[in-house]
Amino acid sequence: MRRDTSNIISPTSLSWDMTEEFMLDSNMFDEVVDGNIDQSLLQNYDATYYVTKVQRRELENASGTRGQELLSKFETIADEEEHSIFAFGVEGAGWGDGAWASEEQGKAYDKIQEEHAPGESEDVNLSAVAVTQGITVVTADGRLQNALERTYPSQYLTKDEFISKLNSN
Repeated sequence: MRRDTSNIISPTSLSWDMTEEFMLDSNMFDEVVDGNIDQSLLQNYDATYYVTKVQRRELENASGTRGQELLSKFETIADEEEHSIFAFGVEGAGWGDGAWASEEQGKAYDKIQEEHAPGESEDVNLSAVAVTQGITVVTADGRLQNALERTYPSQYLTKDEFISKLNSN
């Protein structure tokens, strides 16, 4: 069953020119490296692609050739790097990397965390940063999709919905 995405704002539904904003979950870089998403589609679509410091640290720590490929795609695709919400025990969100959460971000973090798998604070961190700034989360992670569907249904896209959007350009 296809999810109704008609309530997600797109530039074609607005009367003024507006670039779309996406926060790509780390698994989306896997999709590009694996050839499931054509990088040229990303580059040719009028959008700003956001990432977090948590993701950068995660990919910097990935080992071998795969890790280097992922980091390369990350650096090529990412337009803007957002501060992660400060969190102990989450690399890229600690002292010097994380920012104190606004009240709105803290509430979003708690709300998403309640619906998401325990111990997956990196995904929750990324999502809370995105949804409180009006940025659409793009993920291939079913658990994160389910959590966002129950909390912020108009602020995420699945991998397939995202590819469809890129192809409609």
